[in-house]
Amino acid sequence: MAETLKDIQATLKAHKSELSIQFHVKEIGVFGSYAKGEQRGKSDIDILVDFDKMPDVFLLIDLEDYLKKLLKKK
Repeated sequence: MAETLKDIQATLKAHKSELSIQFHVKEIGVFGSYAKGEQRGKSDIDILVDFDKMPDVFLLIDLEDYLKKLLKKK
């Protein structure tokens, strides 16, 4: 489970190639409570994504599911 911002960033960095190839992710970052260090036990992870090309709704849903499993959080 992603406990800190550094954990999340390390996980995203480790999967950067897959995110780029499979989901056309150009840049990905964290904002909100985790970025501020104010997360609580039930906090969700707010993620901002910039894509190489405009994704369709199905790719967005697949990316959301992938990130939930990867980070073990909503």
